[in-house]
Amino acid sequence: MIFNSISMKFIWLCSLFLLCAFINTNANADIITSDFYSSSAKSYSSDSLIFRYGKEAYLKKIRVMNYPREAIMSEKQGTMIFKITITPEGNMKAMLLTDLGKEINEAVTVLIGSLGDQFLVQPEEYSIYQTIFFSLHHDYQEAFESSVEGYKTSYEGLWMQPTKIGVFMKIRTAVFAGSKARPIGTLNKTTTTRSVGNTNLPKIEKEGYQLKNYNSKLKQYEKYVAKGKTKQAYNAVSELILYNPFDIKLIQARRRMEKELGVDTYKAFDIPLAVALSSEN
Repeated sequence: MIFNSISMKFIWLCSLFLLCAFINTNANADIITSDFYSSSAKSYSSDSLIFRYGKEAYLKKIRVMNYPREAIMSEKQGTMIFKITITPEGNMKAMLLTDLGKEINEAVTVLIGSLGDQFLVQPEEYSIYQTIFFSLHHDYQEAFESSVEGYKTSYEGLWMQPTKIGVFMKIRTAVFAGSKARPIGTLNKTTTTRSVGNTNLPKIEKEGYQLKNYNSKLKQYEKYVAKGKTKQAYNAVSELILYNPFDIKLIQARRRMEKELGVDTYKAFDIPLAVALSSEN
């Protein structure tokens, strides 16, 4: 009986030890999973936790995007920001946070649809933010970063490396037998070159014209605000945001003006963008 009692106690103690070990192992496993995810959610340096084929493969798909022809002809340019969310079930949700007009918005929407296979699924939902600069003739980002208040393009967390989509205008001369020389416009986008008829080409601007136009529009905006001309100020601030959606003060000002004017034209863009910027500033 004594032997049986000792044996039962020994077996019970062993079982208790194994149970505790099992609980600790599971707890540690949960912690590891949590740390594994949180490290990827807070820093895009953990690319292997987000991108199925690596960040460069993801960025390459963005860089080969074509500048919409209609946007070129209507001289549409500015800064596009979009948000992609990946759910634990593997679903992808997307949202444009800036509005660059129908042509660019639609082209970016198609681009986003092609990115679905690029992301890994994590135990918790996560989101990334992507910036694309659409520029005609000349890049404007560096000039804006050095001189425009509130123009901040680099953020912590899951804000991806900004990408540029540019169309740079040049003029070359073609000579035909029995005719005078005439200029032909050539559109260069990275390694892609396209020629279009000269009559449809936008005017070629000098380097720095975007910043010059921005500063001029900023002065107009401030003048309209000072005079209480809400409609004119609203139109002016919307043009400023095309280039500089990073200045949360401009976003908030437009929301106030829309409420005053009784319109919601940019509400679906500005509210989630303001939330994203607020969390990073």
